[in-house]
Amino acid sequence: MLHDPHNRETFPMLEACQIELLAGHGEATSLADGEALFRQGDPVLSLYVVTAGKLRITKTVGHEEILLRYHGPGQFSGDLTVLTGEVAGATGTAVGATTVVRISQAALRKLIGDGMPLGDLLLKAMARRSREVVASISNEEKLAALGKMSAGLAHELNNPAAAARRASKLMLETVLDAPLRMLEYNSEWTADERVRIRAFAQDVRGRIERGFPQADTIELSDREQSLYDYFEELGIPVSCEGAPTLANAGITVEDLRHWQKDLGKGFLKCLHWLEAVVRLGELAKDIESSTERIVDLVTAMKEYTYMDQAKFQEIDIHKGLDSTLKIMHHKLKKGVEVQTFYDLSAPKICAYPGELNQVWTNLIDNAVDAMHGEGILSIRTKRMEEGVLIEFGDTGEGIPSDIKNRIFEPFFTTKEVGKGTGLGLDISYRIITHRHGGKIKVRSKPGETVFSVYLPANPPKEVDRFGASGGVAEHEEQLR
Repeated sequence: MLHDPHNRETFPMLEACQIELLAGHGEATSLADGEALFRQGDPVLSLYVVTAGKLRITKTVGHEEILLRYHGPGQFSGDLTVLTGEVAGATGTAVGATTVVRISQAALRKLIGDGMPLGDLLLKAMARRSREVVASISNEEKLAALGKMSAGLAHELNNPAAAARRASKLMLETVLDAPLRMLEYNSEWTADERVRIRAFAQDVRGRIERGFPQADTIELSDREQSLYDYFEELGIPVSCEGAPTLANAGITVEDLRHWQKDLGKGFLKCLHWLEAVVRLGELAKDIESSTERIVDLVTAMKEYTYMDQAKFQEIDIHKGLDSTLKIMHHKLKKGVEVQTFYDLSAPKICAYPGELNQVWTNLIDNAVDAMHGEGILSIRTKRMEEGVLIEFGDTGEGIPSDIKNRIFEPFFTTKEVGKGTGLGLDISYRIITHRHGGKIKVRSKPGETVFSVYLPANPPKEVDRFGASGGVAEHEEQLR
């Protein structure tokens, strides 16, 4: 696969005799630590073969510098721009004292034109590497675009949502205060009756502000029937609509009998006000709940993209999973039952949270598609030695055994034309293995598919897009 850092076709380690041959076509150049060999946007008309030290290759996207690759002894840099004459797409900087062999554009073309095996090896490697970089940068640009979009949404939705939430609370307060204010100017009631009505109104207000109690279907139905019978007994016309409203608010026949005894002749008028205010209370709560949902979505979007936060940081893996589920709610609510089994003893890990959330999105999206929108999605976490295991299970049709080994290949997809690019699992593989030093694998049979992701608690703080960390010895050992 193209994304395998051990693939010698993409990242060949030149042998001593090959380096000697190339040295005969170029000149040696020494660089001090931190010195730039070439910069993004500059014309690069030479191929550079590292003979000692290391080159750090980075690309600037927006205002962020992205590490692409480390090139150690026996590796080369220069990209296809050497052949095309285009400007450099990245910057190469020396890490420590570094020596490279500079091979001019003309000399490289002659090597390739003469049909030498070494020239053919260089050309194929540069072509494959170019595809790697394009795919990696495309992924970064998508995340950056999502971050900008969520920032805009957060700004645009936060203000009206907060205003609607405040308005719903003020509306409820106004409705609850109205009878108390009117009572002061109503000469129909005696001073004693006003005291009782005020106590009644404050009792109702307290109930609504505390929220309506939860009840199971049977309990709610019994309470509603009792209210129907009570209203019918008294010949009160509110029974058609009032009973369900009051029952849902937790008001019982015993409550009404108490108020009836206490209010006397004012009970009927107060009962109509009670029904109206409870109904308005329900509507106000619905508005508040809806605006809270908007705020939750905005918060989830912020957490999903980790706006205004460091890219590499210590995180609780469960927060990322929960925010992704909120973002994916529109796709899950139609027929997918989500079951979460979180091991809360699992350690926090150092990671790129925005990128991990993209992995969770891809895995959840694929699971829903595999179940055709209906089934059970299970997400399980487990504490592991020096890390955490995350498993995504679905009850879909499974992955055929003849293609299971290909699902992480770029551009491979089983979806219909126009519905899949074949990049979701490829990107997920890169993020888990190359960016975080983790592992991802799958086991599948009809009715049960499980993607397992292992993430170490402390991966290298700087890992390039193809899996190599910053240490020279570590880098060289990985490629042997």
